[in-house]
Amino acid sequence: MTVKTITHIPDFFEKVSPEKFAGMAQGKRHWEIVEVDRIVGSMNRSQDYGADWRPLKPDPPWESIHKAAKEGKDPGEMSDQMPVVLYKHKGEYWIGDDGNRRVSVAKLLGRKTLKAEVIDVIG
Repeated sequence: MTVKTITHIPDFFEKVSPEKFAGMAQGKRHWEIVEVDRIVGSMNRSQDYGADWRPLKPDPPWESIHKAAKEGKDPGEMSDQMPVVLYKHKGEYWIGDDGNRRVSVAKLLGRKTLKAEVIDVIG
């Protein structure tokens, strides 16, 4: 029996093919306060983060976000950033186009919730 070592955070497109995703219906974008533990992976940058959600290579923007969050700023509401965008599929949240660094920081600092723009994916 071969044991597969997980070296990066889960990738949405390892679960759902891009072709299938393209045919899925998407609901309206809406704001939610999301439990950070329910964010399970990324749709576009999973290879950049280890299974522990730490960046796999030096990342100065991540360091800046980490420092600001340690000083009390909410990673989900940093005014100089686009909102964290999450896709919700079958009860799981996946990072979309923006927010990988901020979700990583929130997870590593043990944040319980994060404000995000959520898009429901049906199918």
